[in-house]
Amino acid sequence: MHTSTVPDNPAQRRVEEVLAELTGLGVEAGVQVAAWCDGELVVDVWAGAADVAEGRPMGPDTLVPAWSTGKGVAAALVAVLVDQGVLAYDAPVARYWPRFGAAGKERITLGQVLGHMAGLPGLPADVTPERLLDLPAMADWIAGQRPRWEPGSAFGYHAWTYGVLLAEILRRATGRTCDQLLREELAGPLGIGDELLFHVPEHLASRVATCYDGGSAGADATRGVVLRLRPPRGAAGGGVG
Repeated sequence: MHTSTVPDNPAQRRVEEVLAELTGLGVEAGVQVAAWCDGELVVDVWAGAADVAEGRPMGPDTLVPAWSTGKGVAAALVAVLVDQGVLAYDAPVARYWPRFGAAGKERITLGQVLGHMAGLPGLPADVTPERLLDLPAMADWIAGQRPRWEPGSAFGYHAWTYGVLLAEILRRATGRTCDQLLREELAGPLGIGDELLFHVPEHLASRVATCYDGGSAGADATRGVVLRLRPPRGAAGGGVG
């Protein structure tokens, strides 16, 4: 949701200068920056292109993919449902998802999943982007896996499995998808139902910025999807194959 009033202060003007420089030099194709202080919008700047080939400019309402910041959004959604009594941080995941409680995972809690301490960061050796996006199939695969370390004993970033785990837990606990829950329980009540999304519906697709590979290997979806993680230092088990 965008305010019609652009701030007029030194911070706003300075950020405008910086973004103009970044986009002018080609360091960034397009950028948005917004900042609040004590509930007041103090910086609201956008510059450059949302799509270079189309010549579509970046705007205040352009939707920009945010990758792993979605983990924080998912955790906030879980907090709403905990507050409602639908979920509990110390409850075993198997309470909501019975099949998950196999292969040494029966005592893994929702809190351990949220804290990247469940010991389940790995992907199938033959995973493809298409398979990774098949949430039911990925959830079924994870349900049959043994933790890579003793759950709760160590932290290990669940880069690719975090969303699958929470999506399945939420679906089984509520009968609704993460997309539905986000709109109905968090983004909608805040008035940003068309701004904060896990999945972009067709009628909003024209607002999405095109993302360009800035040279990071992590931006390559095919290479990124076969990421392999080792257990945290001191944890039992070998690397994820």
